[in-house]
Amino acid sequence: MRRGEILSAIKAAKILSGIDEDSKSYTYKYPRRHYTVSFKDLFNCGKKDCGVTLIEKFGGRERVIMRTILLAAGLSVRMGRQKLLLPFGESTIIGAVLENLRKAGLVPVCAVFSRELDEAVKYRPDWLQAAINPAPERGQSSSLAIGLSMLPGGEDFCIMLGDLPNARYEGMAGLYEKFLNRPRGSTVLAPAREGVFGHPMFYASVWKERFAGAEGDMGGKAVLKKYWNEISTAPAEEGHFRDIDTAGDYEELKPV
Repeated sequence: MRRGEILSAIKAAKILSGIDEDSKSYTYKYPRRHYTVSFKDLFNCGKKDCGVTLIEKFGGRERVIMRTILLAAGLSVRMGRQKLLLPFGESTIIGAVLENLRKAGLVPVCAVFSRELDEAVKYRPDWLQAAINPAPERGQSSSLAIGLSMLPGGEDFCIMLGDLPNARYEGMAGLYEKFLNRPRGSTVLAPAREGVFGHPMFYASVWKERFAGAEGDMGGKAVLKKYWNEISTAPAEEGHFRDIDTAGDYEELKPV
């Protein structure tokens, strides 16, 4: 099938009926014909805002696809070296986070890397799209703006941080289920403990526009405060809150 025909099929498709074993393509059912589409075409469709509600089959059930913005462009000033490249189990910190997102079904991932991290990360599956923040010193909001620009319009999305390798995929998947079943009027689902939010956090599509004016490291939090009554919370394990900032954090939290 030609590329144009594939995109036409995506635009017309209503149900995503399957995902292959190597997680490199989706199968769309329309009306009596099936089309297998690569993640590359899925990303390109998103950029063109095809206006399709994409539904994946995950764990035997169909659900709306949740794209994830992965913020991973920090300079690791407190660590003194690029913390996301430190060994973590059989991988690295950033590798562990990506694997947990994949297992939780929170893909495709729109990752925002520093230039150093982008050059170092060789693992580039089809479900990972990476962009470089050329000036991460401007704060986390600069990475958020880049990540938001990678999203299509009209879709809910998730935000995850690159230094939370102990946020396990089972917990992420559970939070997503809670987001899908959130109360009427709620547009955000956040893991929370003693008044502190963790990650990943899940957002209704309206938040792409709301976050547009965020600035600095606290910009996103300032925007959230304006819509406090729209935030739902859920309990989560410690791994969703304990990030790795210092050498002491790393020694304490890395797998034995």
